[in-house]
Amino acid sequence: MSAFALAMWREPVPSRPGISSCSCSARRRPGASAPGWAEWSTVLSLLAGGIPEVARNPWRGNHRRPGTEWTACACDTAGRCWVPRGIWGLACCAILVAVLGLLFAHQTTADRFDHAIDSPIVTWLEGHPGLSAWLAFPGSQLPAVALTVVIVVACLLTRRVNGALLAAATVPAAVVVNDGLCKPLFHRTYLGGLSYPSGHTATVFALAATVTVLLYAPPRPVKAGVLRIAIPTAACVLGGVVAVGVIGLRWHYFTDTLAGAAVGIGTVCGLALLLDIPAQRRQPTVAGISADG
Repeated sequence: MSAFALAMWREPVPSRPGISSCSCSARRRPGASAPGWAEWSTVLSLLAGGIPEVARNPWRGNHRRPGTEWTACACDTAGRCWVPRGIWGLACCAILVAVLGLLFAHQTTADRFDHAIDSPIVTWLEGHPGLSAWLAFPGSQLPAVALTVVIVVACLLTRRVNGALLAAATVPAAVVVNDGLCKPLFHRTYLGGLSYPSGHTATVFALAATVTVLLYAPPRPVKAGVLRIAIPTAACVLGGVVAVGVIGLRWHYFTDTLAGAAVGIGTVCGLALLLDIPAQRRQPTVAGISADG
């Protein structure tokens, strides 16, 4: 649900001439001439899958073309703006966390639904001492920091400033929302400790959503086709493994992990929307370039 909405976010790129389905597409100035062959050839190359450097990196070079005013925005290759999808993903996650929180607020034991799912997991993992801790480990602080550093460095090496900012802010923001807001607010406990939502699960799914978002608009799209599917899928599977681990450790109920995943994904949606606000308002121009090029 939300993961696919998240995938529509990308680095701010200039709108393409001749594509009008996006609300922030290139806007023609009064009296400007119609696009020439250079503009249409650029559009054709974009639709064919090739994204030139000037489109991949909005912080470099001239973003105006003859007859158009360029507006930095976050659009996919068909010119569709991601913003409504990002808002929809954030809303779905927020609703899920709020509804489950209201249903289970101030509970101290599992209900029938959680018991039916948790009991077999706990029973099976009790026969494998130490396995639960290993399963939950990727959601702890050290692996989360290490993965964040790797993503930030990769974004900086590919000159994706917004991607680096998103990756750096994702885990801290998810922790604040999860531990600082939701846990005290709903006050659901497991063996005396606040459990709703699961912080381990929120951390892993926040990183998984970040990777999904960044791989949707890679610097080299032709070479990243398989990675766009394989890496986010593996990250989501890892999130499921962490959820099983924290259930086996009796730290969380199943619905805690479900809400934790929503917190992580929703946090990335919200951060991506915030990072795109300046790009939606910016109209980059280059001094000394006339309307006729």
